[in-house]
Amino acid sequence: MTSSNPNVQSAEDLYLLAKESQTAGDFDLAFRLYLRAAEAGHMFATHNLGHLYSIGRGVEQDYSCALNWFRKSADMGDCLSMNSIGWLYRDGLGVPQNDAEAFEWFNKASELGSSASMSNLGWMYHRGKGCEQDYEIAISWYRKASDLGDSVGSRNLGTLYRDGEGVGRDYAQARFWFDKAVAQGSADAMRDIGFLHYYGQGVDQSYIEALTWWRKAADGGCSAAMHDIGLGYYHERGVEQSYVEALTWWRKASDGGCSVAMRDIGYLYFNGQGVNQNYVEALIWWRKAADCGCSRAPFHLGVAYRDGYGVDIDIFQALKFLKISVARGDGEAATAIARIYYHGTGVPSDKSAAFDSYYEGAHLGDGAAMFGLYLLYRDGEGVPADGERAEEWLRASCKADHPPAMNLFGTLCLKKGNKPEALKWYLKAAEKGNEKAMYNAGKMYESNSDRWFDGSHEERKVGQMYWLRKSAELGYAPAKKELDSLSSKNM
Repeated sequence: MTSSNPNVQSAEDLYLLAKESQTAGDFDLAFRLYLRAAEAGHMFATHNLGHLYSIGRGVEQDYSCALNWFRKSADMGDCLSMNSIGWLYRDGLGVPQNDAEAFEWFNKASELGSSASMSNLGWMYHRGKGCEQDYEIAISWYRKASDLGDSVGSRNLGTLYRDGEGVGRDYAQARFWFDKAVAQGSADAMRDIGFLHYYGQGVDQSYIEALTWWRKAADGGCSAAMHDIGLGYYHERGVEQSYVEALTWWRKASDGGCSVAMRDIGYLYFNGQGVNQNYVEALIWWRKAADCGCSRAPFHLGVAYRDGYGVDIDIFQALKFLKISVARGDGEAATAIARIYYHGTGVPSDKSAAFDSYYEGAHLGDGAAMFGLYLLYRDGEGVPADGERAEEWLRASCKADHPPAMNLFGTLCLKKGNKPEALKWYLKAAEKGNEKAMYNAGKMYESNSDRWFDGSHEERKVGQMYWLRKSAELGYAPAKKELDSLSSKNM
């Protein structure tokens, strides 16, 4: 029954006023109006109230409260809230992470026509979350979402074609779907097109064209693209190098919540690039990045506490942050922990604990951790000596492009009399910047008495001097000594 009192606003009126306030950026007023409308039973106001709780606008962020309001709206049949509940379960926000529960909510919302949920359901099948991985079903849901105008579905199809997941790799098809996502309003897809140009995938490689697309994405509010532009300035890709410009773009990206940009601002302060060197300021930015979920930032905080950069040395704090980074999938952090235990840095030496951490780092893909396992198995430290397992981990470390492992493998090949194979591995390691491998490669070119090298005397001489000089430039004493000796012979 409608009230006859003109001063009493209906739930719909309150909802519309709240939307106007939200659009105008007055989230405090929007929250109050949505609350009144929600208490009067307005379904969309109830959902939007949950949304404000989830993003912390107009009210302190509270995922549990967000879930409560989303459930109320879902009970009224709102598919948007069902999708939001699925998102909370998928990411473990306000509830224990639960892929199966997320899958069920996305499925319910999809059946009611939510295109966003169709994309999310496709992603669950794509990644095998809460269900068996099935690319065919994933593609089907992405297409349904795309047909309903959902840019995420279109973009995810582009990603599948770009990466060759569930379909043959096809950059032209990837570009087609990214273009469709752009037409549907996706700034993220503009960024994806930028990467096609950056890597020359289906188009001519062009840093300049990549930056053009990233600028479009940045104009559309994509904070990750702002970070990419900063990287262009940092690495001089498509623009003149400018640490100041890199900082400007990374600040914009960090304002948009990009945790990687926060981390990289920390790098600038740590290295004194574009700003005065300031370890304390670097740590402030790394803490911000860590709080926003950046996997690498806790690693840098751990190293700072381990080595005393901007803070007093505190191994227990170092271990705390390194373990956070490991939990977020950073293998190098596990290797850093292993070295602390192996060398007894601020804690009793514990080779078994070192082995465990190296093992964790190796399974996260860190080549240095694999090399650490090789050494422990070889020497029987923290684990029984096992030459076969040692060689397996050495080969794995080489495959992961770890320079010390490749250099050592070259030496082992040389001891077995296989000089061409030895040179191959020395050069692989040298090209990765390993000064010992540069020296060893230079020495390999020195003599060809057994005619193992298929090249002229001049080619050997050029190779010898090039790598010895590169090694000496990096401060490797044996290379400097060798160059001095060669110089005196030529006088």
